[in-house]
Amino acid sequence: MPTNMVPVPRPSSEVQEQLERFKGSLPDKASMPANDFAAQLQWDSWQAHLQELEVELQAAIDHEIAGSDLSVSLDGDPVWGHDIQAGFLGTVLAHVQNLTNAIAQSFTKATGRAPIANTIVEESRLLFAGNYHSSFGIRLRFASEDELGRSRSYNSEEITKTLTVLMDPEGSSDDLQAVLKSSNRVKSHYTKLVEVLGDSNAELRIRTPQRRLGVKLSASQARDRKEWLKTTVERTKEHHIEGHLCGGSVESHKFELRMENDLWKGEASAEAIEAMKAFKFDSKVKAYIRETVEVAEDVDDAGKVSYFLVRFEEIP
Repeated sequence: MPTNMVPVPRPSSEVQEQLERFKGSLPDKASMPANDFAAQLQWDSWQAHLQELEVELQAAIDHEIAGSDLSVSLDGDPVWGHDIQAGFLGTVLAHVQNLTNAIAQSFTKATGRAPIANTIVEESRLLFAGNYHSSFGIRLRFASEDELGRSRSYNSEEITKTLTVLMDPEGSSDDLQAVLKSSNRVKSHYTKLVEVLGDSNAELRIRTPQRRLGVKLSASQARDRKEWLKTTVERTKEHHIEGHLCGGSVESHKFELRMENDLWKGEASAEAIEAMKAFKFDSKVKAYIRETVEVAEDVDDAGKVSYFLVRFEEIP
């Protein structure tokens, strides 16, 4: 190999699998003989190898997310070694792009039914930044502010954070439902993405610089999500009420509003959270709240009721 060539790291998925197998094979240190030089030497050798694998894993992840805002890797039936069926890849990337656009729009004041503004499309457009083996992986990035020629109207890290919430099978179901309730367009494109993963028997992993280990949705988990989305029916009702905004949390996107003897509480939109940052609590407000009742089809029960604060304005 020429001296000026840098070896390409092994795929992080391969290193991580080896690391987990090795960790599982290690005995409990408490079971090792005390004051046994040979046993201590063996233990030290194991720990050195463990550290080598951990360093290799971090180097592989660095390679896979380098220069990207979003790393997407795919595996399963459409992936042959480190190659992938072109039609499947195009379909997945189209759904990821549409979902990204929908998430970006959900951060604005525009309604979910309104056409997506050209500025949002430009700012949330994903650009191909390279590929890597894992089994098939690609790096994607957003256009920089220099390339756009203007300041971005929202934090692009919030988009990738929302994508990881949607694709995390071990994440909070409340967080998942809050994202899906924020926009019908988000829910629609998310449904299409999990459908193509489940129907094609494929898995998808997403990594970001903030979530280096990433989140992975398997084909079976995608099929479970598809069935859950199909069998869960939402009935919504809009309320325009006046009351006192008596509490909330900017960090967790929560609100509490008191109207006479009733207390309304739940998730709040990005617009409402921004308004809360400069708001004196317990002032009287006029609020637009969306009530959602979630019920399973063919099940006779009251369902789960939740409230979402879309926006509010202080009453002088």
